[in-house]
Amino acid sequence: MRVYLILIVLLLTAIMGCVQEGAIDTDPPLLEVLEWQPEPGEGLICNTIEEIVFRMTNEDTLRAYVRITDEGGLSELKIDIHNNFDCHGHRSSTQDWFVQDIIPLEGELFEDWIDIPAPNNATAGKYHFGLQATDLSGNVTDRSLFYSIDILNLSDTLPPVWEWREPMASSTVQIERGAVLQLEGTLSDNRSLSLGGNAAIEILTRRLPGGNNITQFQLLLDDIGDNQYNFSHEFVIPQTWLREKYELRIFAYDGVRNLAEPISVILDIQ
Repeated sequence: MRVYLILIVLLLTAIMGCVQEGAIDTDPPLLEVLEWQPEPGEGLICNTIEEIVFRMTNEDTLRAYVRITDEGGLSELKIDIHNNFDCHGHRSSTQDWFVQDIIPLEGELFEDWIDIPAPNNATAGKYHFGLQATDLSGNVTDRSLFYSIDILNLSDTLPPVWEWREPMASSTVQIERGAVLQLEGTLSDNRSLSLGGNAAIEILTRRLPGGNNITQFQLLLDDIGDNQYNFSHEFVIPQTWLREKYELRIFAYDGVRNLAEPISVILDIQ
């Protein structure tokens, strides 16, 4: 019996040793950004004030001094930049800023600058920028660091301008389902609308007070050789809408995707 007890103790000791030796690393790496160039500031992104927004031009480079640590060993750093605006799916002679880069890491510490230059002919607008670190065990940083970028294309920094005629901007219109709402205005820009490939007009609606935005209409203007466009559109009120209030907004972009001041009309559905 004593021999059996000794064998059992030895077996348990060996098992515990194996468990400790093969302990699984479940702790994610620590990713810190110690310095930015340029320094971010507060900005309006998608109708929401964000504290960290990088304002840049197509001639700037986004730089981050990062420190990444993990006792079990580092594997990689992922950099992700993608646009935060609705793509129209048509050709664009400007270049949307898109980065999906993996930087291999090794050891327990990485501390250095990361440089991400903007495209030479960047499409103007809002972008998301994210950093994410992974260790050798596949653990990912608890919270990916995601920020916003607002970029200008220096070839054209002036947004287009509406001369809006019908219906009056910021007004409330009572209208029945199935009725036609006539929309009219003239869009003007400092350059030909065909330059840059992004000129467009789109109509979005949302049910008030907090409904989702739904794209109702898109018109591409990338073949318009003039710097003006007379816009006229008959918008049919959907039969499926409830007898409540909706907001109709008209967005217009020039060739590098500078945004005109949106036109807003409240529709009181009867």
